[in-house]
Amino acid sequence: MVNRGILKAAIPIIIAAASGVVSIALPASAATSAVKYRITQPAMNGTGTIICLDAGFEFSRCQFGKSPDDPPALEKWALVTLPNGTDQIRNFNSCLDLNGFTGPCTAGDANQQWTRVSVGNGRVNVVNVSATGQRTCLDSFWTFKTCMKGDKQQIWRFKQVS
Repeated sequence: MVNRGILKAAIPIIIAAASGVVSIALPASAATSAVKYRITQPAMNGTGTIICLDAGFEFSRCQFGKSPDDPPALEKWALVTLPNGTDQIRNFNSCLDLNGFTGPCTAGDANQQWTRVSVGNGRVNVVNVSATGQRTCLDSFWTFKTCMKGDKQQIWRFKQVS
């Protein structure tokens, strides 16, 4: 006889594998850690500039250099794992939010629930699946846009900074 707990745990894995979606999960210890990430992508203009997710200006050229605040606090994001397996992407008391880029972090708000879906080579799409079931991606041109496979403005890298 199959243990029901094992069966319940296996069903989401089987469904995800069947649909072809691969999601990157954080280690359990990350749920309560103070690990911060810089969320980046190369600029599309071929200059070698790197764009950062910036809590003050949405996206900006990443700041590099020797300073006490390097990288700047507005470019440091924490991932808070929620009970449903998604993450809130948090900068201090603000969370990445479909309703206006960032908003006050609110438990249970579907507009603040994100997953990272691997696109290979350490890069990910940052995806929100709203209550309507539409997949919306973080996009460096439109801020949020329907996910499009291969759209370079929707491909991000999470680099640990602390």
